[in-house]
Amino acid sequence: MPQINNAGALRAWLRGCPSIARESDFGADWLDGGAGGFSLGAAPGEPAYRENIWGRKALGSKQWREFWLDARLPHGGDVAQNLENLETLQRIESWILAQNAAGRFPEWEGGRVTAVLVAHSGAPESFESGTARYRMKLRVEYEATSETTT
Repeated sequence: MPQINNAGALRAWLRGCPSIARESDFGADWLDGGAGGFSLGAAPGEPAYRENIWGRKALGSKQWREFWLDARLPHGGDVAQNLENLETLQRIESWILAQNAAGRFPEWEGGRVTAVLVAHSGAPESFESGTARYRMKLRVEYEATSETTT
């Protein structure tokens, strides 16, 4: 079965969020050491299968993929700055929820997105040189449009 990588479509969709500045660095699976950058990575996953009417394994119509959105933001002893970071992540999450409510989803190769969910809100994952890496876990649910059997 051919592999489809929709990370680029999700990344372009997330660029529509006002809290992710257009001029910000927005890598794919890479986050440099400077504050203000974002990165999107995909978690490995297996397609969901079902048994078709001939008793063969077939790609299920309901699928999902997990991603992580990383942000490198200034961090340190300044409580106000750290609270601003959390507010930025909360605005991103609120934007994602608003897009879901409005039915505005990324274009998805091989399917139609039905939801982009925040599976884990942004939490600090690591700290270095006055910055912190925050990670938000996302789950994209979609309906597969192609029928594949194995």
